[in-house]
Amino acid sequence: MYAGSRVLEGTLEVLTEKHGDETSLARIQAMVCEGLAQRTELERKAQAFSRRTLTVGSWATAATLALTADIRRTLNVFLIFSCPCAMVLAASSVVAAAVAAMVRRGVIVKNGRALELAPLLDAACFDKTGTLTEGLLSIREVHPRAPWMSQEDVVLVAAAAEKDSAHPVAAALRRAVEQSGKIVPPAENQSVDPGHGVEAHVEGETVLVGSRAFMEKHGVPTSYFAKRDLAHRAQGRLVVYVAKNGRLQGLVAFGSSAPKGLEDFLRSLRKDGFRRVDLISGDSAAAVQVFAQGMNFDRVQGDLDPVSKAQWVEDLSRQGFRVLMVGDGINDTPAFSRAHVSVALAPQGALAALEAADVVILNGDVRQVQLLRHAGRKMVRLAHQNFAVAMATNGLAFGAAMTGWMGAGLAGLLHLGHMAAILGNAARMFGAQP
Repeated sequence: MYAGSRVLEGTLEVLTEKHGDETSLARIQAMVCEGLAQRTELERKAQAFSRRTLTVGSWATAATLALTADIRRTLNVFLIFSCPCAMVLAASSVVAAAVAAMVRRGVIVKNGRALELAPLLDAACFDKTGTLTEGLLSIREVHPRAPWMSQEDVVLVAAAAEKDSAHPVAAALRRAVEQSGKIVPPAENQSVDPGHGVEAHVEGETVLVGSRAFMEKHGVPTSYFAKRDLAHRAQGRLVVYVAKNGRLQGLVAFGSSAPKGLEDFLRSLRKDGFRRVDLISGDSAAAVQVFAQGMNFDRVQGDLDPVSKAQWVEDLSRQGFRVLMVGDGINDTPAFSRAHVSVALAPQGALAALEAADVVILNGDVRQVQLLRHAGRKMVRLAHQNFAVAMATNGLAFGAAMTGWMGAGLAGLLHLGHMAAILGNAARMFGAQP
C-alpha cells in the first residue's frame, strides 16, 4: 500500500519496508516541490524595461543639461524618467486583475505564469475519474436473481447492509433508495472485508454485498450471472453481488458518467489549438478504453501509477509540446509538477492535488479550462497594450520637456494620466471573456 493511504473500513496491520524519503508519498512530494512558483515573463519584462528607463533617463537628463543649460528643462526631463511607475504597472496591474477576474468566475490562479502560458499550450492530459466523470458512482443496472424479485428490493437490502459504510458503492445505494422515497432498514452486526464486501444482519436475515470472490468465499454460487458479469466489466463497470441467507439475490452494476457537453468540450480544445489530447488514468485499462469511446482522444492509457503519469507528461514535453495536466487526486500531483500548467478540480480534489496545482477550479467543471485559456490571451494582449502606452507617453513627454513645450505641472499630470490609463486598461480583464 502507498504511504498516506486511508483505511475506510475495518482495521489494518502494516509492516513497513520503506521509511521517510523512500516512501511513494515522499517521492510524490519531492516531485511536487519542483513545481513552478516564479514571476510571469511579462512582469520580468516590465522590470527590465523599468531599469532601462532609469538608465535612459539618467543619460537624457545629462544630455538635456549639456545641450540646453536650462535647469528647468533638465528637472522636467528628470521628473519624467525618475519614476517609471507606468512601466512597472503595465504588467503587474494586468496580472493582478486577471487573477481577480478568474476568482470571480470560481477559478483560483495560484501562479500567474499559468495564465501567461495558457494561450501557448498545445497538448492536454486528462485524468478520468473525478476529472472527466461526474465523480460519484451511480447504479447503471440491477439484475434480480428470480422473476419474483424486484430491482428495488435488491437495492434496498444491499443499501441496508451498507448503511454505515463510507464506500462509494454504499453511497450510490443509499442515494438510489432515497430517490425512490423508501427508508433504508436498520442493520446489525456489520462486518467489513475491506476491498471485497460486507456482511450484516438485516431484519433477522444474513445479507452479503460484495464481489464475486467475496460471495464464493461465503459459499454463494455466482455462475448464474457469469455472462452479465463479463458484459458489465467489458463496459468498464463495477459489479457487486447481493445475497441473503446464502442465496444469491441479484447483481448491481455501477458506473460513473461523463458530464453533459464533454465531447463538445474536447472538440473545442482542438479548434482552440490543442494538437494532442490524451486520457491517462489509474483506472483499469478496460474501463478507460470503454469510457474513451467516441471521445476522439489521441492516446488512451489506463493502469498508470503516479510516477508513470508524470513520465507521460514529461515525454510530451520532450517532444516539444507545451502540456496542460488536469486532475483531481494525489496520484496526479507528480504529473502536475511536470506539466507547463496544471489544473485541479476542487469538489473531488485531494488536498495534495489542490496545493500542487497552478490553478484550482472550485466548481469542479473541467470545461472551465477554456476560460483559463481565454483569460490568458486577454491578459497578454492588455499587458502589451500597456507597454505601448507607457513607452509612447514617456517618449513624447521627453521630447516635449527637452524642447521646453512641457512644464513641471503638465509633466506631473501626464505622469498621473498614463498611469490611470494603464490601470483602466487592466480593469478590462473584468469584462466578458471571449
